[in-house]
Amino acid sequence: MNCIIERKQTTITYPHEVLNKNLNGLSLKVYGVLRMKRKPSGYTILKEESIANYAGCSIRSVKEATDKLVAAGIIEKVKRSKDGKNIAHLYKFCKIDTKKFVLMPADGLEADLTHGQFSVYLALLKHSNTNGFCFPSISQLEKTSGVSAPTVISAVKKLKRLALLVKKQVIRTIGCFGHNNFFLNKKKKAAGAITPKPQSSSSKLSITDFFARVKAFLRKGVIKFLRNPTVTTKIRS
Repeated sequence: MNCIIERKQTTITYPHEVLNKNLNGLSLKVYGVLRMKRKPSGYTILKEESIANYAGCSIRSVKEATDKLVAAGIIEKVKRSKDGKNIAHLYKFCKIDTKKFVLMPADGLEADLTHGQFSVYLALLKHSNTNGFCFPSISQLEKTSGVSAPTVISAVKKLKRLALLVKKQVIRTIGCFGHNNFFLNKKKKAAGAITPKPQSSSSKLSITDFFARVKAFLRKGVIKFLRNPTVTTKIRS
């Protein structure tokens, strides 16, 4: 079920301290909804049914997610009632370090992503620079998002289909594949806009790559010799 957001904000702030709490994708999505609906006074008042609608999950899942956020020291949940009936709860945001943060486009909250894929999306945003470029490995994304390698791969494919991500694979000079370059669309693409090409990273040549290049060079020389076996040598007198 896709979540539907009526919003004025275009981005949602995810502090690094929140992303480092090892929360699952559902809890992070619910946190994003609460941040989206936060009032100027700094708190959010929402019914659990509304959060479930926005996050695209069940009410039971919302309760579990908010309980995890409370246990992690990210929010405080104040239950409210009127005439003996539960009404919209009040959610306060705890004081945490907000010097380092990730800005996620609000479109990402509405995207048709599983909870695991949503975690991968936030992990990519965390690795990216201000221009949206990043080149993390699959294992790095596994560690950052807390999901398996197949989930990481499926998330990258899904983000590409949703136009939230552009992926380019680097091909090294010896012909083998290198790391992946990612460009995250942090803003809506304007009509006729050209997506910049991902920049390649400069890294030191490993021993394995060195011997691979030497092997390729020697192979090239042998092939050249076989094509032209007549070799003239000059002997100095």
